[in-house]
Amino acid sequence: MSTGITQTPEGAQVKTETTVIEMPTGDPIVIQNTTIEMPPSEDWLRDEARISAFFDDPIGYTSGVLNPYKRILTAVGWVLLATAGAWLVLSVLSAVLSIATSIPVLSPLFELIGIVYTGWFIYRYLLTSSQRQELSQKIDAFKSEFVGKS
Repeated sequence: MSTGITQTPEGAQVKTETTVIEMPTGDPIVIQNTTIEMPPSEDWLRDEARISAFFDDPIGYTSGVLNPYKRILTAVGWVLLATAGAWLVLSVLSAVLSIATSIPVLSPLFELIGIVYTGWFIYRYLLTSSQRQELSQKIDAFKSEFVGKS
């Protein structure tokens, strides 16, 4: 049996339990169980207070933790909502267009309408310099209405 000297931190409690088991051969077996109980540290007490505060009022604790990030989380939420909305609108439009172009008569009709509108737009706004200036003025007016005057 070996004996060792160990140092224990201040405030630690050392408990030693000794168990003796009688064997039929005559030699008893001695088992010593030594436990050291440490006092809680300041970090542990702080963490324990946070955990108990969370379990006492989880919604209040979470809102208190997330409150400094309210503006950022709101912006991220709006971006996610806009992305989901755009995806939904584009999915519906894609489905409608897919159905419309699957009808044999409508597909060539849509192509003809596109060609005619493109020709009219070029004739109306892009042929001469004065027409291009007029288009530029209309675009600037639309931007100032939509975005605001700078």
